[in-house]
Amino acid sequence: MTLSLVAWFTTLFSGTTNSQVIHMKNPTEFVCYYGQPETANFGNVDMIILEPDLWSDSQLASISPEKLVLGYCSIGEVAPSKVSSVDQSLFISSESASADSKANFAKNEEWGSVYVDPENPEWQILVLDRISAFLKKDQINGIFLDTLDMVQIFPNKKSAMVNLVKSIRKAFPETPIVVNRGFDVFDEISSSVDGIVFEGFSTKFTEDKSETSQLLDVGSMKYTHKVFRHHIEAFMKRGGICLTIDYASDSQTRVIDTAWSRSIDYGMVPFISNRQLDMPIGLKGTFRKELADAYGKNAIGK
Repeated sequence: MTLSLVAWFTTLFSGTTNSQVIHMKNPTEFVCYYGQPETANFGNVDMIILEPDLWSDSQLASISPEKLVLGYCSIGEVAPSKVSSVDQSLFISSESASADSKANFAKNEEWGSVYVDPENPEWQILVLDRISAFLKKDQINGIFLDTLDMVQIFPNKKSAMVNLVKSIRKAFPETPIVVNRGFDVFDEISSSVDGIVFEGFSTKFTEDKSETSQLLDVGSMKYTHKVFRHHIEAFMKRGGICLTIDYASDSQTRVIDTAWSRSIDYGMVPFISNRQLDMPIGLKGTFRKELADAYGKNAIGK
């Protein structure tokens, strides 16, 4: 990343005693895209989250230099396609493991990924090396950290996860860093990151894992409201970037508009896509006041 880009992305937010340096501007639109580069046409979005392993240097060069591009990095799980390339000693053992089975390793059953130990020094080195490698690509100028929520399954790894995120900030002090969720550790890491994505703020997948999704029920929306109040709101007031990712099929107009309206009502920037996150533009909703009034912070917070 060039010095001019560093200067452009770095903004000092002041006005409170707890203000912090934020290394990026708040996007008006963003996209999270894990599809193939050949089908990508990002339009006018300000920020793109992508999987660096899928992109060649020439394909990255086709992205406008005016866009902030964050490289994806999972720091709590290893994807099924990458398990064979990672030393098995880094995985967390399953309590129900059999002696000679891959079930020896604790898995995220929904995605098939394997939980990794953030406390292991070798894993920490792998994470830093991966980030360093993709930041050397001219067009990638930020970091998107995922799977911090593994600490919900392994609460004894909270301190290790906090230390890992802080070590990433220490290694890349001027680079924009955005995390996906990680609410169990967010208060401890918020001063080390620039933004947070609240994935699943208003929607969840259906049990049949189809392309359709459904709105959270009122009880679950009250939970997301509580998370926002307890962890995200203060971060936002300090200048932190707050984004949402929700899911729907293109035929679910009411789901799309409700998730869109609710995110905006909370002051966050929405993105809505399909389950595979392979839509380069996403599903744009329409802000509808009646939906914000029914599902926004004033209604759900009562």
